[in-house]
Amino acid sequence: MATLHRWVDKETMQKSTIDFALTIPAIWSDAARKKTQDSAVRAGMAKSLLPQIYSEPECAAIYALKDMDDVESLRINDCILICDAGGGTVDIITYKILQINPLSIFERTAGIGDYCRSTFIDPGFEKLFIRRMVNLPTIGDIEEAGVQSGHFHLTRAGIRGLFNPVIDRVLDLIKVQVSSVTSVNLVVLVGGCGESEYLYQRVRMWASRAQIRVLHLHEAATAIVRGAALEGLETTGMSKTNVVRRARRWYGVTVHETFVDGKHLPEDHFSNGDSRRMLATNQVRWFIRKVAWGAWLPQRPSQTYQMEKYPCLLHLSVPPTRLEAPVTKLCTITSDLTHLKKKAFASHWRIFQRYHTANYMLCLAVHNNNLTFKLEFEGRQYGVANIDFD
Repeated sequence: MATLHRWVDKETMQKSTIDFALTIPAIWSDAARKKTQDSAVRAGMAKSLLPQIYSEPECAAIYALKDMDDVESLRINDCILICDAGGGTVDIITYKILQINPLSIFERTAGIGDYCRSTFIDPGFEKLFIRRMVNLPTIGDIEEAGVQSGHFHLTRAGIRGLFNPVIDRVLDLIKVQVSSVTSVNLVVLVGGCGESEYLYQRVRMWASRAQIRVLHLHEAATAIVRGAALEGLETTGMSKTNVVRRARRWYGVTVHETFVDGKHLPEDHFSNGDSRRMLATNQVRWFIRKVAWGAWLPQRPSQTYQMEKYPCLLHLSVPPTRLEAPVTKLCTITSDLTHLKKKAFASHWRIFQRYHTANYMLCLAVHNNNLTFKLEFEGRQYGVANIDFD
């Protein structure tokens, strides 16, 4: 912000609406995304809107496809593999082009990634330097340490030895991603390490045998932040880029169901204290399917409920209906309607005692890689107050 104030006059800044777009690696968890957004809010970034969270490979894809010199060479149904090799993580994902103008892309398969960061190269160099220089004099030429005329010399093979562990892992991830789709037409390298000429040559050497083009993107190190700016600016309109995403896992909530003998386990049986209905606890109702994309899907769970995450296990195509392994807890959400007057709720009588119930809908969506929860009651939407990730 201080930089903006230096570059832009005060009157313009006062009239401008400033929103923030944050990017995170695709392999980060939902909890990490929520913590990032919460930290941004505490840092004062929630001006007119909550800071938007975007996937880094997605931002890179949008910038790459809009910045390509030969964009006319792209065809509908072409598959573009984005390799975001940065200093912390490597994210790889493949997009299929559904439409050129306005741009519309579809996640051809779920992305993969690793923490094979390029910063591993620096500790490798440090270890090499210490190994060669320890217990040696520091004045004059030291042939056995490769020091000549005050310079520390490295051979080409020595430099490759520092880079190869990271480059080999990146190349392995690219191969795995390519093998999971029918075909890939183009590999785009972005990120700080994506600017490496050595990485480009290694990927191009492998890709040439598979007849895949490799693009060394202009401004590769800043492709993600540029793509995020484009996504943030494209709020509405015919030119807005459309990205169809795949859910990495199943999402659902725990619910109580009417107990059915033979369907539910005896240990899940309990009696509702108000209505005396026989119910089954530990049941799960799924909102979003794995390898599908998010939409508003209303359900009617109890007033206090838990959100559960189903791990992305490729060999399981149908999730269990009960809260059991491998279902794991994602977060706890608490809704509060106590500020409403009693007349807003349905009234019931049992043994000369009155009690009230609230029939409402919980709406869950995945928007811009963010989990969004809303509570709808009597046609009005209420924000869900407390979302505590494990």
